[in-house]
Amino acid sequence: MEDQPEKIIIDESVIVAQYINNPLLVDGHKCDLRLYVAVTSYDPLLIYLYEEGLVRFATVKYDGGHQYVWNPCMHLCNYSINKFHVDYIKSEDPDAEDVGHKWTLSALLRHLRSMGQDTELLMQRIEDVIVKSILATASGIVSGVKQFVKHPDTCFGKL
Repeated sequence: MEDQPEKIIIDESVIVAQYINNPLLVDGHKCDLRLYVAVTSYDPLLIYLYEEGLVRFATVKYDGGHQYVWNPCMHLCNYSINKFHVDYIKSEDPDAEDVGHKWTLSALLRHLRSMGQDTELLMQRIEDVIVKSILATASGIVSGVKQFVKHPDTCFGKL
């Protein structure tokens, strides 16, 4: 992470993202969502969002202090990182949707509703981001398919 972009040496592909200093916390932990989206057509644009998703939690409770910026188990929610932390809780019950450091999207939405959050508005905003993300990449995908795919109606890719 770098807070001074001019110090970044760009000699290969990089990802640039703005860090969110006030993230959504659930019981003090950062989380991220894994949602499943299918684009079955670009003309007309047809996008499907699977109704269930996965919520992953950081193992260490969030603290925005600068001294903790390099603690990956506080800032990242990846299973591959957090599974090694001594406090990582793996749910052994397949029917438990809100136990441990992985929840279902449904469990998160129930939790947020119980805290007085407008989850319908949240899902509308998430869907808006999905549509805008797909639109931002659509022209490149459409031109690539036209150039390299012999039968574009049978084309499918998983990201």
